[in-house]
Amino acid sequence: MRFTEEGSLSYEVSPLKHFSMRYVVVSDAEDGEEMAAAIAGNRAGTTLRGLGHGFRDLRSTVTGLDTMKINHKPASRR
Repeated sequence: MRFTEEGSLSYEVSPLKHFSMRYVVVSDAEDGEEMAAAIAGNRAGTTLRGLGHGFRDLRSTVTGLDTMKINHKPASRR
């Protein structure tokens, strides 16, 4: 799965019970995580409806990429 503006969907076929969607949401820090979660939730709902899936009680988790720690792999030795 990748983080993209269009979203990335991963699920098991029929019935659709558990799934993950990832989105890149660009927003100002002033808008807060709630706004990013609402935007992603709207995108997820639109995607699911477009695929013909019903849904309820969507939950979002937000990660601010500006505060995310990135573990770089050490360069390979030759």
